[in-house]
Amino acid sequence: MNEQTKKISVNYGDRVAVLPGAVLDYLERASKIDLKVLIMIASSNGSGRADVEEVVEKLGLKREQVDASVEFWKNAGVITACEQENESENLKENIKENIKENRGADVTLVKSDDVPNYTAGELSVILERRSEASHLIDESQRMIGKMFNTHEINIVLGLVDYMGLEWDYVLAVLEYCGKIGKRSVKYAEKLALSLNDSGIDNCEELKIKLGEMEALAENEGKIRSLFGMKARALTAKEKKCIEAWFGKFGYNIDIVRRAYEITVNSTGEASVPYANAILERWNSEGLRTIEEIDAGIEKKKIEAASSNEGSFNTDDFFEAALRRSFGEQK
Repeated sequence: MNEQTKKISVNYGDRVAVLPGAVLDYLERASKIDLKVLIMIASSNGSGRADVEEVVEKLGLKREQVDASVEFWKNAGVITACEQENESENLKENIKENIKENRGADVTLVKSDDVPNYTAGELSVILERRSEASHLIDESQRMIGKMFNTHEINIVLGLVDYMGLEWDYVLAVLEYCGKIGKRSVKYAEKLALSLNDSGIDNCEELKIKLGEMEALAENEGKIRSLFGMKARALTAKEKKCIEAWFGKFGYNIDIVRRAYEITVNSTGEASVPYANAILERWNSEGLRTIEEIDAGIEKKKIEAASSNEGSFNTDDFFEAALRRSFGEQK
């Protein structure tokens, strides 16, 4: 048996990257690109300084990717950007081309067909001059539960200034994404644009739709637990069934649970198609509550018993009544 390793040393070679201890606090939030950029900067000529264009070229990344990582580590207090002397003047000229004066100290971005890609410096000036934009970014970060990098701030501002969405509209989408654990700003952007394109173009309709989506997600979780689906993806047919149960039929989880129990007693397995056949029958018969369903089952039990067809069993009744409809769904 080999002796247990007690000490570890680093083979530095001719290139050394020295990182501050604060990096450890941000490792879980840092992306693979963020780490590559930081190590590249730390190991450049042994000075801990690097030219952004050099990082872009050597790592084979896009400029916006490197800018986003630089902004991430700046916000973390790990690095400091060394700007050129004339950069502030250049920024002023660039910003003048992209923004216009509005009321008071506020500034509104010029509408365009292309979403902007502002640098960290440009965004700093924009957010400083636009109090409502700065508030939006702060609220957006709180809603989704993380600090944004430069690229993510561009996305949020783009949704409002270039896609024409309301401030509250964007915040509502981000809040929903935070609730369901989707912390990607890109995901939020796609969802916001998709909902808007579908005709949901105001906050009132949006909040109703997001409430329905949140309830459906919660109900899907309950169905997964009830039917023992665990973490596997739902099939398109299963999703359609679940949407009908809680949407079109308006049933609650207690009614679905009753259909599940009958399904297992009749078939010996947790079958979504069979449970769906039961729920479709109840819906077609106008049975809306557990009490109505139980009363309906009892009524048919009595009718069957009085018709001299022998003893009646609830499971037998459903097995016979649903055999045909269930068979058609297979």
